[in-house]
Amino acid sequence: MAAGEAYRPGSHGGYVAADEIGAGYSTQRPRGTFYRLVESAGLRRITFYHVRHSALSYLLNSGQVPIAVVAAWAGHADGGTTALKHYIRGRPGDLEAARDAIAALLGA
Repeated sequence: MAAGEAYRPGSHGGYVAADEIGAGYSTQRPRGTFYRLVESAGLRRITFYHVRHSALSYLLNSGQVPIAVVAAWAGHADGGTTALKHYIRGRPGDLEAARDAIAALLGA
């Protein structure tokens, strides 16, 4: 590795991204890159937080990723309480699907 002995493996605290010597990034660097990419693509500017919120909401609403996994990925230590409170939203057809599931369980 180019950093040699200066590299600190694992010193990034378990974050997904680390710099050249293993230290964690501040949010300023990826946020700045994101805003430049959004602007160069001619897209409406949204905050980095909104992208995070959208990604977590999509994962939870897909039903494919367990709540505890999404919570851990988001850095929530409460096992999913925060994720449920902030990222799950009802969608059109959800009530009908719940009704149909209950009817199937009851043999109706």
